[in-house]
Amino acid sequence: MNQEITASYVWTVNDLLKAHESHGRVIFRPPFRIGLAFLSVMAILAGWCAYDSDGWSIPAVALPAVGVYFLLLRRYDVRWTLRRQYSKRKDQGLEVVWKLDTEGFRITTSESDMRQNWSLVDKVRKSRHGFLLYCGGMFYWLPMTAFASDDSRRQAADLLSTMAEDYAEIR
Repeated sequence: MNQEITASYVWTVNDLLKAHESHGRVIFRPPFRIGLAFLSVMAILAGWCAYDSDGWSIPAVALPAVGVYFLLLRRYDVRWTLRRQYSKRKDQGLEVVWKLDTEGFRITTSESDMRQNWSLVDKVRKSRHGFLLYCGGMFYWLPMTAFASDDSRRQAADLLSTMAEDYAEIR
């Protein structure tokens, strides 16, 4: 049976932010995120020790600044950059229609039409916000909000887990 699952949404800056966050969780696994947080705290403490022993010096200022940036500010810097880039994109506000079946998937907008077979999909990752379909070094974003009902969302998850060779959920 070749039942088609349809999902549609309007491409917004929030979709871009959620896709970027989900992709970041795929490529930057939890041990590395924990390691970066640990190194950031260590940089802050090393800067504090440098200030305590030498007073105001370059390490006493630079180390805590780097630590605070990676621990607290980087997330907001990336979001600001993505929002700024989105405001300059020509595809903002486009309606995106996905059609999934047992042969592959099709993505249609008013500007483009693309068909991809499952054999070309390297991996699929499911996040709490949507699905990332990786094909040849790039990914396609299918948000959970694109589905009309929970039933169609479950059908899509079942189809993606069946058709993709490498399917996993990310935290």
